[in-house]
Amino acid sequence: MKKRIALFALSALLLRPALSPALAAPDSPRFSDVPETAWYHDSVVFAAERGLLEERDGGIFDPDGTLTFREAAALAGHLNPDFEAEYEGDGASPVPRAEFAEYIYRALGDGALEPINEISDSAIRDVERSASFRAAVYALYRAGVLTGSDKFGRFFPERTLTRAEACVLARRALEPESRRYVEFPESLSAEDIFEISRGSAFTIETYDKNGKFIRNGSGFFISSDGLAATCFHVLAGAHSAEITMSGGAKHKVTGVAAFDAETNAALLKIEGSGFSWLPVADSDGVKTGAAAYSLGSPLGLDGTLSRGIISYAGREVEGQKMLQFTSNISQGSGGGALLDASGRVIGVTSSSYTYGETLNLAVLSNHVTELEAGEIIPLAALARAGETAA
Repeated sequence: MKKRIALFALSALLLRPALSPALAAPDSPRFSDVPETAWYHDSVVFAAERGLLEERDGGIFDPDGTLTFREAAALAGHLNPDFEAEYEGDGASPVPRAEFAEYIYRALGDGALEPINEISDSAIRDVERSASFRAAVYALYRAGVLTGSDKFGRFFPERTLTRAEACVLARRALEPESRRYVEFPESLSAEDIFEISRGSAFTIETYDKNGKFIRNGSGFFISSDGLAATCFHVLAGAHSAEITMSGGAKHKVTGVAAFDAETNAALLKIEGSGFSWLPVADSDGVKTGAAAYSLGSPLGLDGTLSRGIISYAGREVEGQKMLQFTSNISQGSGGGALLDASGRVIGVTSSSYTYGETLNLAVLSNHVTELEAGEIIPLAALARAGETAA
């Protein structure tokens, strides 16, 4: 059963978007487990003075304790007395960071979240486009309430947060002058790109109707629920396929969720969930001369990363605009990810010129995002349709 909580009997002082230190209680609360030198000390005092979080048994604050659903809902209710939150059971379970962000966002409303940071739509690399909490997280990043949890600016939506962290975020929510400026790095080292990307790429092995091996190809996840991208040509003639992850785990290819033979883009559905995935950038913004990294499985050698540049953005080949690039690819690289300097997908590696060196082509990433995943088509059905058409 879901429980609703609404807090109405609150001081009018709490309705103000920012609270002056002069209005604080004359005797600031002190907790034996909150040292004055702690990075969160002032925020804990701020929250305690305003009753945002209650102390725990024994008169301690428990700053490293995990925030619960009930505490998160109560805190958000103090931000806005008209706010109502829902949670399962008695609310004693830990609240994920994504749920907490939604509580804060819904309690504050857009009017209290004036943007101070320019955050592009694909900048937060672990917040999926389809995530229900996406609007909340992006608004809180742009307003400087959230700042990211590592050097890549990742949010880690499924993780929990401590009571001290909740106090810091609550203070930024109520006190705009406490909010932080956020800058995502424009470029990462090759080592960093490999670190954050390799787990999202895989090798594809395809088989004919008799179970005979056809070819290796490459692919990469674009969502945690098993939606992945590759080139359509990788699937030619395949009646079944499986993927092999960088750690050796194998997963069945359930079928094709969408494809466009003309642009050579395809979306696969992979059996399983909880996959690491790559953010997809807008390929219209790619410039000639920009850094480019190919990530795939040339000759079946999974997790191969190569560095180069975009040698011609918008190269027209047989009526299709493509990205020409110099990072090395070989047979088996088809369907791999072409990444920009921040590790976002700008293309899908597709082909090379036979009589040229580092003259390679990639399908535009926008052709991938334009595909709409629909009913899953088994590979065998797609192969039979192709055989009939031929």
